[in-house]
Amino acid sequence: MNGKERRRWPRAKVMAVIRWSRDEAAAPELTEKIKNIGAGGVCLTTKEKLYPGDRLRLEVDLPTGGTIRAKARVVWTDKFEITSAKKVEVGYYTGVEFTDIVEEDRAKIEEFVNGYTRDLEKPF
Repeated sequence: MNGKERRRWPRAKVMAVIRWSRDEAAAPELTEKIKNIGAGGVCLTTKEKLYPGDRLRLEVDLPTGGTIRAKARVVWTDKFEITSAKKVEVGYYTGVEFTDIVEEDRAKIEEFVNGYTRDLEKPF
């Protein structure tokens, strides 16, 4: 990126659980972790490589409570490795954009993100 934020929606860093499925019709079953979330999408870590354009069904457990359900499209992936003394683990940061989400769920995400950014602005 060129130093400017290209996202339409602000994001919040979060450790949350996400379940996903490649098939938009199938119930999400693969469990991963979220790196960040915004009203427009999420960045999740996956063990499996996904490709731009892949369609997903998602269920996100927000730390503030409640589950968000959405359909999404993979926008980008970025490989990472975690090296320990015994092995190298490969994973992927995967950026997805919501393509079908009810406005009530989008509002829950916005409320969470706004609360997160307010907490960052508080003095020590």
